[in-house]
Amino acid sequence: MRFDLEKALPLPLLTTSKMYYKRNMFVYNHGCQEMSSGIRFMHIWDETTASRGSQEIASCVNLSTRSLMLRHIVLYSDINYC
Repeated sequence: MRFDLEKALPLPLLTTSKMYYKRNMFVYNHGCQEMSSGIRFMHIWDETTASRGSQEIASCVNLSTRSLMLRHIVLYSDINYC
């Protein structure tokens, strides 16, 4: 299974300079794909619901794998360390 937390998206998208400095709400998008069958799961939430920490990522992966009834799972992610 491959999973990825995409870039945090500000909502709403503000283009005027006066509105640019106002607070935006961030939306998170987490995608999972089961490699052999190609089944995909997308999990979307905003920052008022939860953050984007390890517990939230583990919950998304758990929800994705629960319905597949797999015996063995190998997880792939594109984690970038700075």
